[in-house]
Amino acid sequence: MAGYDFDVKVRTATEDALLRRLLHGMQLGCRQRGVTLRYRRVEGGYCVTVDGPLTNIQASRTPLTIALGAMAEVVDVPLPRARRLQIGRRILRGYVRGAWDITTSVLDTARMLDGTPGSYVFDAVEDQVIQYRLDGLTSILEAWQNDHAPSEQALEELHAVAELTMGFLLGEHWDDRSFSEQAAEMVTQGLMTADHRDVLIELKNRRRAVRHHLATMSRDELAARLPRVLAAIHAIVARLPA
Repeated sequence: MAGYDFDVKVRTATEDALLRRLLHGMQLGCRQRGVTLRYRRVEGGYCVTVDGPLTNIQASRTPLTIALGAMAEVVDVPLPRARRLQIGRRILRGYVRGAWDITTSVLDTARMLDGTPGSYVFDAVEDQVIQYRLDGLTSILEAWQNDHAPSEQALEELHAVAELTMGFLLGEHWDDRSFSEQAAEMVTQGLMTADHRDVLIELKNRRRAVRHHLATMSRDELAARLPRVLAAIHAIVARLPA
């Protein structure tokens, strides 16, 4: 479980009315995603407390962004639209910043302990193509967590990111080799453990069955496989230039 607080300042009674309605809506949205959000009035604004599994908090970012924007658009308070949206973004900044601070501390602690967390958020890397795909994977996993993307789509993106990052580490002359050959060479060069290789080979085999043989992947199956797959991908990403 993860938990943190953040403050949201208000300047006028009208802003206070808007903020209370937005926070109430956000509270309901968080509850639907297994996250507890509470808020209380303090001097100068509100103190917001967030509690829940870190993965749920991370995965709620995108749907809450959409929902808060929509609420700020339609709430009946005498404030300009731009100001209403600005106040909505103020809440989101606190929510996202708190989640990111915890995610960063988890990554740092994992490195100190020579471990790997199963976070949906990955370390920043130097190569912009890979960074784009990692950000895309984070978005797909968030959508999957919230039942907005099928397991098969998440499976495809996990496979693509694993293949892309292994190919980058091995170099251009490995581009035409198979996924299995790349994984084996990663172990030979000391870039990946044999356990992670086996996990990624299983991923590749399931992806082939789904893509080419009309198999399906249930949500429960992906949820069971995901921690080990994410551990393998995090370990690879940790070797990329930052």
